[in-house]
Amino acid sequence: MGRSLVKYLGLLIVLWGCGGLLAACGLSYATPATSPTALTLTGKGSSSAMLGIATPPPSPTVIPTPTPWPAPQGEIVLWEQLNPAQLTVLQSKIEAFQKLYPEVQFDLHHFEGEQINSEPGREPHLLIAPNVLAGAWQRSQLILPLDPLFEPKFLEGFAPNVLQGLSFGGQVWALPYDFGQTLLLYYNKKLVEPDEVPNSWEAFTTYVRANPIKKNQYYPFAADLTDPDLLLAILGAFGGSLLDSQNQPHLNTEPMRQTLQFLQDTVYKYKLAIVEPNYATLGFLFRAGRVSFMIARSENLASYQHPDLSNRLELGVAHLPRLNGQELTPPSHGLAYFIGRAAQNDQAKLATLRAFLLFVSTPEEQRDLPTLLKLLPPTQAGLNDPLVKDDPLLVAVAAQLQNSKAIWSTPEWKAVIEAVRLPLRNVVADRASATEGAAAMQDLALKNLKK
Repeated sequence: MGRSLVKYLGLLIVLWGCGGLLAACGLSYATPATSPTALTLTGKGSSSAMLGIATPPPSPTVIPTPTPWPAPQGEIVLWEQLNPAQLTVLQSKIEAFQKLYPEVQFDLHHFEGEQINSEPGREPHLLIAPNVLAGAWQRSQLILPLDPLFEPKFLEGFAPNVLQGLSFGGQVWALPYDFGQTLLLYYNKKLVEPDEVPNSWEAFTTYVRANPIKKNQYYPFAADLTDPDLLLAILGAFGGSLLDSQNQPHLNTEPMRQTLQFLQDTVYKYKLAIVEPNYATLGFLFRAGRVSFMIARSENLASYQHPDLSNRLELGVAHLPRLNGQELTPPSHGLAYFIGRAAQNDQAKLATLRAFLLFVSTPEEQRDLPTLLKLLPPTQAGLNDPLVKDDPLLVAVAAQLQNSKAIWSTPEWKAVIEAVRLPLRNVVADRASATEGAAAMQDLALKNLKK
């Protein structure tokens, strides 16, 4: 009896010490740790609304959750869709994690697209990919829900709307890698003072009339008016949506006709913008100091801050201008961590994945996002970090992202997004009326759903 009591007390002391490690990272989850030793990173391989209301999901996946969780160990097969800078940051995080848990190895594979085709026994345990894939992977039962692995308090630590596009059927299907990307209003402080930034489309009309376009030399305002994300933001201001309450295409409507007419009038009636620029052209003109205001994607933020541009561009960022008295709410797109079904019946693997996701979500590890990648962290603690709060540009990006909507993608959603592209281009180029464009969108969406 005496030896049993000693062993029991010894176990409690070990678990208490491991809990302190996570507490030091700002978390309160007791995942056992081991002493740091040499790094063991291995295997850099390669391998092959606005929200839509989705159809009911499969029955919730139940994952038994042990108490306490086993110590992290074993190999994690990780598939990623990261750019080179993001991959470098990931590798540094893996190395830091392995200092804490040297019994863990990672086998990294890069992949593109939606399909997961792997050799038997090499299916991914962890995936880092665009959050828009959550809907398709959940419907195909390729990923596991994460709720059973984490306490509610941990999930509540993410920004309120950042889990929106990763949650369905009462469950969370991925953890956000970053807060995401969305549309922003950029401006050049060398051409306009911050207190002169128009806060509405009506104010933009006044500004452009006072500062007219000089083709190939100067543009007071520029935007890619054929971008579906901009269409969605404006459609919301007119009270419209892409899908109805039955999750069916809802495009040939009065709000859509008003939206298309507004975009066409922006070019031809109000002469606020020209048709030609796409985002590549917009970026070139903006860097050249020829554009006062530009609506473009936030992922290009860092490229407009290069020191070589300082003689012609001083970057400012603001909210998208209001329309009909309403804030524009564009979609947001980001990366996310998914747990693959290959880990479903492996408690040791789930414990390791859980520990790694807790690790990369700590405030210390989140700091790499704004400093190295110019991305916003998805957690409340990360957004409150002085690295973000003391940077006026990041504060402006965060404000717009907090007014954005992440999308739970469904086949119906994909059908309507593909359907709007060509009719939208035709309306903006004045090759079709708003009425014709809305009707064409509806017809194409219904055809897409039959494929």
